[in-house]
Amino acid sequence: MSRKKTGRVLSTLFPKVKLHNHNTIDALNQREINGSISTKYFPGVWGIFICFILSKRENQQTRLGDYKLIKMDRQKFIRPDRQMVRISREKLIIPEREAATQRMLAGLQRETKTADIAKTEKTANENIAEAVNAANKNIENAVNTAATEHLQTKQPEIAEAANKPENGIVLACEIDEVINYALVHNGASVVRDICIKNTSETERNALLLKIASDGELMEDFVCGIEALQTGEELHFRNLDLTFHVGYLASITEKFSGQLTVRVLDGETVLASEKINITVMAFDEFPGFQYTPELLTSFAMPNHPAVVSLIQLASKYLEKWTGDPSLDGYQSGDQERVKNMAAAAYAAIQQKNITYASTASFEACGQRVRLADAVLEQHFGNCMDLTLLYTACLEAMDLNPFMVVVEGHIFAGVWLVDGAFADILVDDPSQLEKRMAKGIQELTVVECTAMCSGQNVSFDEAVAMAKRRVSNYGKFYFAIDVKRARSRGIRPLPIRVQTANGFEVLHEDRKEKEVTGGSDSKIEIFDFSDCTEKAQVTKLTQWERKLLDLSLRNMLINMRVTKSVVPVLSADIGSLEDALFDGEAFQVMPRPADVGVNPAAESQIELLNKLGELSEFISFESKHKRLHSIYSEKDLSTSLTKMYRSAKASLEENGASTLYLALGMLRWFEQKKNAQARYAPIVLVPIDIVRKSAGRGYAMQMRDEDSQINITLLEFLKQNYEITIPGMNPPPQDEHGMDMPKIFAMIRKAVMSMEMWDVLEVAVIGNFSFSQFVMWNDIHNNRDFLEGNKIVHSLIEGAVDWDCTIPEEVDQEEAYLPVTADASQLHAINMAAAGVSFVLHGPPGTGKSQTITALIANALTKGKTVLFVAEKRAALEVVQKRLAALGIDDFCLKLHSNKATKKAVLNQLRRGLEIDMEGTKTDYEQRIADIHAMRTELDAYAKALHKKRNFGKSLRQLIDLYESIPETKEQVKFPVSDIKNITEGDLSSQKNHLERLISAGRSIGHPYQHPLAAVKRAQYSQHLKTELEPAMQNYLSVLDNIQAQMADFAASAGIKNPVTKAEWNQVSELIRCMESTEKMPAFLRTTDSVEREFSVPEEYLEKQEKFEQKKAEMLSKWNENFLSQDMSSYHAKYEEANKKVFFLKGKAQAALVAEMQLFAAFPVEVEQIPLYLTEITAYQQEERKMEAAEAELSYDWKQILKEHPTNEELYSYKMKIQNQRQSMARFAGVLQEIEARGILSTLVRKGKALFSIWNSMDAAERKVAELLELKFCDEKADWIENRKALCGCILENAAALKDWIVYQQNVDLCRKNGLAPICDAYEKGLPHEVVLNVYLRSIYRAIILGVIESEPVLNGFTGTGFQVQIGQFKKLDQECMQLTKEEMFYRLSSQLPSVSDSVEVSRELNYLRRAISSNGRGISIRLLFEQIPHILQRLCPCMLMSPISAAQYLKAENDLFDIVVFDEASQLPTCKAVGTLARGKNAVIVGDPNQMPPTSFFAGNSVDEDNLDIEDLDSILDDCLALGMPSAHLHWHYRSRHESLIAFCNREFYENSMLTFPSVNDRQRRVSMVKVEGFFDRGKSRVNEGEAQAIVAEIKKRYADPEQKKQTIGVVTFNVSQQTLIEDLLQEEYQKDLNFDKWANMGEEPLFVKNLENVQGDERDVILFSVAFGPDAEGKLSMNFGPLNRDGGWKRLNVAVSRARCEMVVFSVMTADQINLRRTKAKGVESLKYFMEFAQNGKLRGDYRQNEAVKNQGIKAKICRALADAGYTYQLNVGHSKFKVDIAVINPYNSEEYLLGIMTDGDSYCQSANTKDREVAQFEVLKGLGWKLYRIWTMDWWDDPQKEITKLLGVLERTGCEADCECPLYMRKKEEQ
Repeated sequence: MSRKKTGRVLSTLFPKVKLHNHNTIDALNQREINGSISTKYFPGVWGIFICFILSKRENQQTRLGDYKLIKMDRQKFIRPDRQMVRISREKLIIPEREAATQRMLAGLQRETKTADIAKTEKTANENIAEAVNAANKNIENAVNTAATEHLQTKQPEIAEAANKPENGIVLACEIDEVINYALVHNGASVVRDICIKNTSETERNALLLKIASDGELMEDFVCGIEALQTGEELHFRNLDLTFHVGYLASITEKFSGQLTVRVLDGETVLASEKINITVMAFDEFPGFQYTPELLTSFAMPNHPAVVSLIQLASKYLEKWTGDPSLDGYQSGDQERVKNMAAAAYAAIQQKNITYASTASFEACGQRVRLADAVLEQHFGNCMDLTLLYTACLEAMDLNPFMVVVEGHIFAGVWLVDGAFADILVDDPSQLEKRMAKGIQELTVVECTAMCSGQNVSFDEAVAMAKRRVSNYGKFYFAIDVKRARSRGIRPLPIRVQTANGFEVLHEDRKEKEVTGGSDSKIEIFDFSDCTEKAQVTKLTQWERKLLDLSLRNMLINMRVTKSVVPVLSADIGSLEDALFDGEAFQVMPRPADVGVNPAAESQIELLNKLGELSEFISFESKHKRLHSIYSEKDLSTSLTKMYRSAKASLEENGASTLYLALGMLRWFEQKKNAQARYAPIVLVPIDIVRKSAGRGYAMQMRDEDSQINITLLEFLKQNYEITIPGMNPPPQDEHGMDMPKIFAMIRKAVMSMEMWDVLEVAVIGNFSFSQFVMWNDIHNNRDFLEGNKIVHSLIEGAVDWDCTIPEEVDQEEAYLPVTADASQLHAINMAAAGVSFVLHGPPGTGKSQTITALIANALTKGKTVLFVAEKRAALEVVQKRLAALGIDDFCLKLHSNKATKKAVLNQLRRGLEIDMEGTKTDYEQRIADIHAMRTELDAYAKALHKKRNFGKSLRQLIDLYESIPETKEQVKFPVSDIKNITEGDLSSQKNHLERLISAGRSIGHPYQHPLAAVKRAQYSQHLKTELEPAMQNYLSVLDNIQAQMADFAASAGIKNPVTKAEWNQVSELIRCMESTEKMPAFLRTTDSVEREFSVPEEYLEKQEKFEQKKAEMLSKWNENFLSQDMSSYHAKYEEANKKVFFLKGKAQAALVAEMQLFAAFPVEVEQIPLYLTEITAYQQEERKMEAAEAELSYDWKQILKEHPTNEELYSYKMKIQNQRQSMARFAGVLQEIEARGILSTLVRKGKALFSIWNSMDAAERKVAELLELKFCDEKADWIENRKALCGCILENAAALKDWIVYQQNVDLCRKNGLAPICDAYEKGLPHEVVLNVYLRSIYRAIILGVIESEPVLNGFTGTGFQVQIGQFKKLDQECMQLTKEEMFYRLSSQLPSVSDSVEVSRELNYLRRAISSNGRGISIRLLFEQIPHILQRLCPCMLMSPISAAQYLKAENDLFDIVVFDEASQLPTCKAVGTLARGKNAVIVGDPNQMPPTSFFAGNSVDEDNLDIEDLDSILDDCLALGMPSAHLHWHYRSRHESLIAFCNREFYENSMLTFPSVNDRQRRVSMVKVEGFFDRGKSRVNEGEAQAIVAEIKKRYADPEQKKQTIGVVTFNVSQQTLIEDLLQEEYQKDLNFDKWANMGEEPLFVKNLENVQGDERDVILFSVAFGPDAEGKLSMNFGPLNRDGGWKRLNVAVSRARCEMVVFSVMTADQINLRRTKAKGVESLKYFMEFAQNGKLRGDYRQNEAVKNQGIKAKICRALADAGYTYQLNVGHSKFKVDIAVINPYNSEEYLLGIMTDGDSYCQSANTKDREVAQFEVLKGLGWKLYRIWTMDWWDDPQKEITKLLGVLERTGCEADCECPLYMRKKEEQ
């Protein structure tokens, strides 16, 4: 087949692509590609098409629109270095696309895409696939045929040339086939590549490459080649040839020419090739298939003809605007830019140019009329006028562009100073979005509208051009002139025509025929305020998280089906305004003369192109009529279905889902995806009502606000990182939503997205999604949500209510129909007390049991409860437990939003049928009995373990006492010191005592120490210098006083004193001598001292009274006046009174004046007699006192001078009496001394002796101050003793400092109550036992004191206590059964009755009617709303999922007293808040260490390696972060062997769970099986070896009769491994039906689950497939999928805590292969440690084996007794804080324990609950196989040896029983 024929074939297949490749196909090589021949060189377009065919052969079904187009280099408009297309065996090398072909094919691709948009998906896909298959086949056949013919033609020539021995040079050329002035003017390189290869065996030197043309086209090009080696290949690319530009400018018609390329060796031509080229005229455009960018060269803005046009345009501009300035974009006013464009349009339009076509510009070489030609000839076609108009715009300093569509071209202009990113833009939406209302960054103009014969205004021309742009199927590309200029494409220079041409008569248009200025105003929206005005609140965030972002959601991907009704609207904004204003529209079928062709165009796209219908639709809309695209029948069907659906939604969900969607966003999933999708933008809530059968349906807006499709906004944000600010709230106008601005904002946001745009259409539909009811709960009920205290706190981020837990919360009696441990009971009481809290429930701690008891207790106390769980299984577990309690008739289960009315009505009917009378129980009496017994049992534990003042409990103190070695010595501490002793006192005493012992050791021992008299407690440096002088002085004084005393005694004739008492007697004698000498004789000799003192005492008493009177008188009168005779004044007064009236007054006044001279107060005449009498009496008394004084003896007068007052005289009298008494003792000695006449001499010597004595006292004080000495004066010769002491101190002065330090410690010890032990120490108690004696003595004293003060301890016996426990256990069982009866009685008593009230009676009648009619015509939600009062009395407990709560319960606060959430760690907050708000208080039950909420199952595909991004926030985490109170479940019950939970407890719960030790604790139930195999990481992501091993293990257990009884679960790390194991098991099921029945038909069937969905499940045996491991090449990646992510360890925690009896881990790797240095993930670290535990059975930090016995007290002594008796034991058995204190190992089976010994120590006191402590824990341990024996502390205190004897007896009996059961023992017995 020839090239031309092949071209025709390709042109037939692609009619839009004009192929003009005239080059010869250079060479073909034979190769196989899918059985066909291959090519070597296909230059130009050929290569591109062949690449298309060959690259798609393997996928013939691929649509043409999916072909990946190779973008051209935008740096230059000229094609870059174009290499030949080479198809080799290894790969296909494709050059960069030629611009023309690229754009043509892009048009084809868009046609395919647009066709796909226009058609329904099925039809479009089928048609495209068929067309593409046919095209592929035809193209391939044509090219293969052409290639074969060319190969057959060309191959002999190539072979012949290669085999010529005379030259051996092969030449291949790639040269452009078209050239014109524009190409050369813009620097195009014609020669792309010249290849010269030496195929000869000789080297070629000094060669020449020469290129020449025929004619005057170019200058010859010559290039030298220095050498060409054998086999060498040289390339000459982009050669710079010199063309004659003057010649090219003169060409007026195109012609064909040749370029000759030769390789010369001197004059010899070694190789030569001639290339045909087409030389085009100056004004000829090569065509779009070559270089479409070159078209911009033909727009010549500097041409004089253009200048004349813009001068004319300036006049029009001045006429329209008043300003002729052509100022480009300087004004920043888009309206002015548009008027400038209109002025240029008017200027050209005025020239009255006639339209005249030329040859198609799609073919090679279209002639272009340049600006001068157009204006001179007055002819032009679309390209001519577009180029002229573009030149005018560019000359105005505007940025024009040209739009190429099928068969046509027109212009456009930027209204802002902008440009496209590339020269060529093939996405028409880039234009449409920028032309949209509110944005209007550019506009387009139909240039042929300027021609004569058409009176088309500028605005009309714009509208015409816009319609062409909107026809995507015919759009090719737009050429941006500014971008082309920036890339170096210059306008052609001006060519002046000098020859005379034909003259044509021409006249300009009349002014009235020329366009006016643009009347349409540009409306530019201000986007500066398009920011998020409303704060994104928690409510908004919750809403968004509830949104469904999958393609199933109509709000993301709206599909046109009969469930939606597209309506025709010419103006979406006006429609929204009318609805907002309350207008109603009649929805009508499509107009009768309008047909719909779904195969031609998509119905959504059709709505956006009304065309001629626009005017009719606008007219109908004004009359409130909306037409759909459906026929009358289809419309009625659709609207009826829609109406019913909306009604059902309103009844069932409380919210209508019927909306009018205004505006659709057309979007594409991927660039290469041709399927358009549509998403609503604005949702207007509407109602449709049927007015009558004849009038159809009417539509009006509901009383709700219109809203932006937030689902779409969130979808764009998450999937495409497109954020549209300013939508919260959306823009508003005076009639609701500002629709144009909203559309403009969205267009602006998606401006860069290819083919995306806003379609201004309207569609009626029900828009909902799976979580709509929960979303609606938040969206439409914000006040309701904020009315709940917890939800409000979650919104605010801080607790804003009083969440203090009442102190009496655990004092309230709970109704417990089931067993509850202390932690469970605490949670139950908290809930009943109205506390909102988080309940932490680690694996296996009885969450369901606790919830059941919590609900039962709350219901019995009259509260209403809503139990919420997202999983149906969780609801069913609690429901079954409630049913077991007999109260299921009061509990309504509504898990699914598809719950049937029949089931609900049946439940309510059963409630109505319950007997309301019930049976009254004696519950209260039984509760009182058990409470009293519990109190009695608790009293012992409380007294024993109560922390007391001394810092420890009595039990702890006894342990300490028993741990102290026994001593013979004991000291007694006073009861007063012990009674209130504190922990600080004990610690302080011990510290002081230890320091005292240390100080005692430093001095040797305090007993009989030579420095014992030194009591100084502070050492000072001056002591060294002052001590010896002071001691010497003291000794000297002692010697002196001793001599003086001897002299005095001899003189007095008395015995020389020795003792201190004798010295004191001598001292007293001396004082008596002094008294004898000084005392008056009459007093010394009188027989009555009292008589002698009576007279002076009486005198002093009178004198004291007189002195008081004298002081009083002197205060009134002058002293001299008082000494005068008052008789003269008496006479004057009497004389004055005798005078006549007026003289009397004068005389009296004179007397008053006279007396006033001596008075200190006003003298009154009437009082003068009294004054005179008083003075006279005073004078008489004064004379009496003078007489009495005269009567006193001389001695008394002398004595009274020394003792002038009564007090002093009395003291003197006492002194005399004392001296007389002392003198009486020495009367004989004194008489003798007086008789001898030596009294004065002895008195003098005595005074001298006292002086020396004072000196001794001073010296003694000095010494005492230095050393704080304590003298022992009871010794015989005290002077000698003191002298000896001084000598001893001087001898031991070197040890004085150590002694003082010791004294310091002694003082501290005595001050701290350690006097008894200090005394014992100083009496010789050895250093070594002092501390032990103290501790045993003080502890024993404290213990005895406590026991004496606590009757419950004082009278305790273990035997009696065990009897009480048995009684309590029996009573508790009876009470639990009675609680069930009491619960039923109380719940049935509150059932509604018709006699309760009118409202209740009405609701009961309504309910009975509903039951009798099976709920016909009423929804569940409506039923609940009609019976609000009786509903909660019939069903005070409801069990629901979050979605069912939102659907069936009205949005009202305080509907329930308590809302209980189960598995809250997996419940997203957004789903929980609506339900939470319906209750007063909430209990959030879950485990923050288990699985978080995840969107794992939300979509069709899951990225298991990136699960962290799919995790959500849970209500549990948010409540914990809020700081809500917490309660914790502590006791673990699931695992029958402690090793099954030990790892989780240690690794994830910090050992906080209390687990029960296993009787076979020395065995392990977590094991690991090493499997041979590998993990197929990159492909299937499975581990076949592990899967097969697990299936084999299941089969093995099935075959074992014992193991067959155990249930099995399989846990895998990923879904793929899960699927593989399920497939393998399915194969086994098919082989063995019994195996299938065993695995799947039991109460707990075999399950296979992965990490994401196994939470909540448990089985006896868990088989765990790690799956991950080394790959087939042995490489181990540290990426373990979800474990590597944050929180991955939580998934591991769930997976490894599911087993009750055994767990087997299957893995192809071992723990040591996990390298923690390569990863920091906690999940991976935990996996490594778990695998280590599975391998060797040891936990990290496990210290159970033979823990130290120190400070174990009682247990230590028991252990020593056991060891002495020959038993081995394990101390503190258990991995958690709960231990079996001592476990005695079975001597015949070391893997088991013979007996567990429990004391009432730490494990005993951990439970505050009586039942836990005394019954439940023991029952659980016995259930695990333990045999237990108890030792009570009080029994041990009374008689330890007795308890040891009893224990050994029990062991002997238990051992005998064990021996009889032991096979080894039986064999030994038989041998004997």
